[in-house]
Parts: sequence; C-alpha cells; structure tokens
Amino acid sequence: MPLLRNPIAAPCNCLALRQAARRVTQFNDQALAPGELRTTQYSVLAVLRRLQPVTQGALADALVMDRATLGHNLRPLQLAGWVEIAPGADRRQRVLRLTDAGRARLHACVPLWQAAQTAFEASFGAEQAAAMRDILAMVAAQPLGDGTAVASEIAWDWAGARDSSDLCLPARTLSRQDGHVANERRA
Repeated sequence: MPLLRNPIAAPCNCLALRQAARRVTQFNDQALAPGELRTTQYSVLAVLRRLQPVTQGALADALVMDRATLGHNLRPLQLAGWVEIAPGADRRQRVLRLTDAGRARLHACVPLWQAAQTAFEASFGAEQAAAMRDILAMVAAQPLGDGTAVASEIAWDWAGARDSSDLCLPARTLSRQDGHVANERRA
C-alpha cells in the first residue's frame, strides 16, 4: 500500500509524533536494508555500544522503552550473535554487551545511517532537523506523570466518547484520491 503523501494533520500530540516517527522509521529502514538492520536494531546497537556493559533495565531507560519491548528487540540481535546477554550482579539483572560481530555489523551500517541522516537533513533542512531533535529530546526527558491518573480524574462517558471519536482529527472530511488526503471542510 503506498504511503499517503499528505498524512492527516492532527491536533493530537501523540498521533502527530507517531506519524512523524513512522515516516522517519520507514525511510531509515529502507536506507539500512542493505546492512540487514532495521532502524530499531541499529538504535539498540548504537546506544548499547555507548553504554556497555549495561543492564537491560538501564538500556531500556536510555532508549525510553519498556523492558519487555527491549527484550523482544534483543532476541534477534542475540540470535544473530551481535549482542551478548550475561547474568548480572543479582539473579534478576541481565548485563548486555556488543560482541565483536555486533560491533562489526554496527560499523558496517554507519555509512548507511549517515547517508539517511544527510538525505533527511537535505529534505527537511539541517537547522530544522537539529531543532526538531532538541525539541524531541526535551519531550523524551519530560516527566509527564501517570496517564492512568489523568484518566481517573475525568468522568469518562463511553457513549459520549463514541460521538467524539474523531477528536484526534482536524475538522475536515477524508477522502483518498491518488494517495492524497483531500482538505474538504466539514459543514
């Protein structure tokens, strides 16, 4: 299925961030494909290289990822022989290190990653890309609190929620013509 050239612009912060993340991830996955790595794998290897040896929990925190998701992402890297997982100081800890093969794979993919960075900045603008990374770093570091606490503070009406299910979308109708989203205003 072709990508929409004009994704739905949304007033929802989460949707806007996820749309942008998916677009950049798709682009980087294509760029890294010759190196047989996906963007998520490259990121794990690159951060692991900087922090090693590191516990799985500390790596998950550095990646702003829950431990279960990191564990899921580590399995193929371990099976490929790129990451070594050893017991830590106590039985609950797992210590991670890049293997020589993992360092070699990461090193081989650096030029592909650099080419993707350069192409993105050529398309988006180097200054805008740097500003975007600064803003996203602030977002990632911002303690937002507990989302369940926010939800418990409001009286949730499931019937009313169905009537306002498009709150995450702008006030326009959606139609797909040749991969475009039409900007028709609702009456």
